[in-house]
Amino acid sequence: MTGETELRRASDSFLKQVERLHELEEEKRLATPGTPEMLRLSRHIERLAGEMLGAAGRQSDAAELAAGRQPPGLRPIVDIPPRPIPQIIAEWRNAERTFEAAEPDSPEQEVARTDIELLREEYRRAYELRRD
Repeated sequence: MTGETELRRASDSFLKQVERLHELEEEKRLATPGTPEMLRLSRHIERLAGEMLGAAGRQSDAAELAAGRQPPGLRPIVDIPPRPIPQIIAEWRNAERTFEAAEPDSPEQEVARTDIELLREEYRRAYELRRD
């Protein structure tokens, strides 16, 4: 992962996972200790946190690679534009299919949910840039 687009997507994905982790933790705080609901939420949070730890490591590796290469013209991640709209829509459709096929509350469904949210936001940004 060294391209600007991949760096942007990894960062966007990580931020969405942070938001989702926060939502799940808030939901867990409302659950009664010892209930199946609290146990389910605790396990879900643990899985998501583990996935996030792996993603953070991959981002660190990419940052080290970029630092070693020092390619010219790199921009801050926030300045990287979205991909072409047809590419975003195709990936969005695949994420929707993955979400529907996954077992409810599974890590696969959680990843697909995050992907759908990211792709929706990326589509919005791409659409707004086209209008300007």
